[in-house]
Amino acid sequence: MQEHRLLEPLDGRVILIVQRRWLLARQVSAALNEKGARTLLANSARPGQALADVSDLFAAVLDGDCPGLCRTLKAKGVPYVLYTGYEQVGDGANNTVVRKPANAEEIVAAVEQLRYTHI
Repeated sequence: MQEHRLLEPLDGRVILIVQRRWLLARQVSAALNEKGARTLLANSARPGQALADVSDLFAAVLDGDCPGLCRTLKAKGVPYVLYTGYEQVGDGANNTVVRKPANAEEIVAAVEQLRYTHI
């Protein structure tokens, strides 16, 4: 007998993580992987931009405000979570802001909410 299961909302989705703090990036990546997502990791905007240019992304998690990368994601219709301590960031149209300090679970919860607010 074949077993059926409901797909998790993040199953197979590709999520870009751009985070200077590598430990936090790995924690967020592991939490997203547990929910079935595939993650791409970059430690700054430049490699993040390269990955965004060649990847079919579902969403992204960005450390702070990366203007060029934000524009690319917006043009591609990719929603993103900004993890930042800044008061005013982004344009609000394609992003959700998680204020520092936050843990991996809070960031992942924000990614999961993107499917309701941006899809």
